[in-house]
Amino acid sequence: MRPHSHAYPFSGYMSIEAEPSETLFRSPWEDHELFTVAGQNGRMVMFPGGTRHATGPWNETEPRISIAFNVGALPTSSHPNHAAA
Repeated sequence: MRPHSHAYPFSGYMSIEAEPSETLFRSPWEDHELFTVAGQNGRMVMFPGGTRHATGPWNETEPRISIAFNVGALPTSSHPNHAAA
């Protein structure tokens, strides 16, 4: 996957069947610093949404399975239980 980032306060993923794999990150604080997180089944990883990241190559015969998500906040007035004034 090509390096990308997300326009949310936080992003993350949960590895379901992701061994052996890795996710590559570019530090949001040190622009040239790269680091990796090894895929481990059952591991959840969260990071600042603007962090550039990509998945490493997958050469297995079975598909890699992960659940990716973004976390943001709705304005209070958008909440279904918010009473209109």
